[in-house]
Amino acid sequence: MTYEEIVKDIKDGNVASVYCLMGEEPYYIDKLEEFITERVMPMENRDFDMDLLYGSDVDAVRIVDSCQQFPMLGEKRLVVVREFQQMRTSQDALAEYAKNPSPTTVLVLCHKNSNLDKRKTLGKNIDKVGVVFESKKVYEKS
Repeated sequence: MTYEEIVKDIKDGNVASVYCLMGEEPYYIDKLEEFITERVMPMENRDFDMDLLYGSDVDAVRIVDSCQQFPMLGEKRLVVVREFQQMRTSQDALAEYAKNPSPTTVLVLCHKNSNLDKRKTLGKNIDKVGVVFESKKVYEKS
């Protein structure tokens, strides 16, 4: 999907359970993460219904645990994993979660400066149930 298609879908109320934002151009990844956060999670609910995690600090089991919690104040929970490319542990638990994600959670994986391997189980499962966005490098025209 393109940046514009994702923004339109979210504005229309079609929010996916899993977003994988990846690629070599971090600008669009950051903008989409910010847009999803603003649209899905009201400011007053963020302390209770949003987890902001970093790939270098968590493992797949911790991400899945966050995703399986129920929202406290709103309709949805939001779990954002920044720097997902730095996660060094097995992604098996997350791949299993992506087969059948919680309907009350929106998971956003931000994978910057490279792409998630869509041939592996996690990539395949996210592609089936969620949204995969590839942010390609923008080159200057001379």
